[in-house]
Amino acid sequence: MLTSLAIWYLRKRKLSVLIGFEAIDGQVKPQNNRTFVYDNTLRNTVFKSPDGEELILPKGKFSITRKSKLNY
Repeated sequence: MLTSLAIWYLRKRKLSVLIGFEAIDGQVKPQNNRTFVYDNTLRNTVFKSPDGEELILPKGKFSITRKSKLNY
């Protein structure tokens, strides 16, 4: 029931949340500016804003590992 309530709240507020996601090689680009990330693992992954600008995510409850500069 708590999950259903959380999903309803996020949809009502038009928010997106990426939780517990693992991305290896590639890029993550949200569709809107109201996207939040929590507890994710992004390895060699570029996180871009909806307008295509690369974002540098601050340290938090996720890890980012990039071995080399990727060309996109």
